[in-house]
Amino acid sequence: MAVQAHAEADYWRRYLQGLDQSGATERRIPGELPPATPPEPIENPVAVLPPQSVATSVSVPIPDRWRILDALGRRENVFDPYNTNTLKADKPIFGEDWFFNFGAIGDTLYEPSRVPTPVAAQAAVAPGSNNTFGRYAQSFFSQQEIVTLSLIEGNTAYKPPDFELRITPAFNFNHTSVGELGVININPQAGTVRNQTFVGLQEAFVDYHLRNVSEYYDFDSLRVGIQPFNFDFRGFVFQDSQPGVRLFGNRDDNRWQYNFAFFDLLYKDQ
Repeated sequence: MAVQAHAEADYWRRYLQGLDQSGATERRIPGELPPATPPEPIENPVAVLPPQSVATSVSVPIPDRWRILDALGRRENVFDPYNTNTLKADKPIFGEDWFFNFGAIGDTLYEPSRVPTPVAAQAAVAPGSNNTFGRYAQSFFSQQEIVTLSLIEGNTAYKPPDFELRITPAFNFNHTSVGELGVININPQAGTVRNQTFVGLQEAFVDYHLRNVSEYYDFDSLRVGIQPFNFDFRGFVFQDSQPGVRLFGNRDDNRWQYNFAFFDLLYKDQ
């Protein structure tokens, strides 16, 4: 055993001096010459094998950081808004920094009422009646749908996106039913029922991120198109969605904000 231990110690000493088991020179101790002959390989079936080199730079291909769990069997449900979902910009739709955000809001209103409605004899639903007031029953139903479609380039978590294209159309249907003529339309021939539909654009703009000016992601950005804007002009509050051009940003870790905006006010549907 002593001879075997001495042989192993001699082998490792010569190995550290610059020769591996095959005799190729890799490392040398400064000031010492390598041995003239390579060491004899030790064949000991009961000895512990020397440690193998670990390649720390080897990389294993995996899905991107948004889809790591998909490789383990987890599947996405596009109808589940409470978990990871591509339709709410949790995962990129293509590339590594292009996201799509889909939002929908439904607003339903139904309002029945009974209101005393005075009528004239020549424009009543029941002519010949001797009552000044006609039928009281009235009802109103309104259904409004707002859809938001956003295409975003950049990071959606901790810094402003580099580019955003957003379109927000709104659709409305309303139904009104009254008990007497001339209430919903001055023309008695229009009847007592009215159906209306409206389509509008609440948002339709392009937002381009010009630059970041600090490590806190203070930024300058330019937005062009139909966009919401809210500002207080000495007590006069301007809050509307109008077509315009807006240059805005912030400074000093969002302590200072600025806006330069030009809007062309449109006369909307009366």
